[in-house]
Amino acid sequence: MPAGPPWYNGPPMPPAAPFPPGYGAPPPTAPWPSPAPSNRVEWDGATAQSTEPWYALGMDQDEYDHIAAVFLEFDADDSGFLDRGEVLRMARVLNMIRSPADEQALLAELNPGGRGVSREQLTYWMSQHRLDPTTTYGLSRQDYHSTLFAFNEFDRNRDGRLSVDEFERLAMRLGFASSGQAARQLFQSVDADHNGSVSLHEFLSFRASTARRR
Repeated sequence: MPAGPPWYNGPPMPPAAPFPPGYGAPPPTAPWPSPAPSNRVEWDGATAQSTEPWYALGMDQDEYDHIAAVFLEFDADDSGFLDRGEVLRMARVLNMIRSPADEQALLAELNPGGRGVSREQLTYWMSQHRLDPTTTYGLSRQDYHSTLFAFNEFDRNRDGRLSVDEFERLAMRLGFASSGQAARQLFQSVDADHNGSVSLHEFLSFRASTARRR
């Protein structure tokens, strides 16, 4: 029987039980294997419980669930598919399009046959088209999502744009203006294309500029 460690003065120690097969093997790295029909996957000969569907798409559960909630919100007729109008309304709210050219490109890629977009199609497409807020706006992911949430809260008709009145309430709520008059003056500078409303992209660009000045 093997001896114990140098500081051990007791009787000889019994041999240690062998580790189970696969113990200590490094965990699998991305990309994760696709879920198998049996709900179990294998790597390096070891079997483990299957990853959930969001892992196969490189997402976490919160992101996956958020896309499902967005789909349900914009599937106004509960058909299980987003039609052209529903896709464009969703895209404006999520900052996926900024111009008519963006609209056409999105529809051509996401819904080429015009038959409607299922939740699975939308989830997969969004997993492949993640916006990096740090690169695009210089915002942390937390600041980006909090700005998105605030914008959508005040965008009452969900058209992806803020009217003067909507912007005024939002600017005062977030402390960007101390009065209605100051908010309306700010509106003129944030409305970069001077079309009488502030888009989500314009507001995010403004939010990024205030973050850089801190």
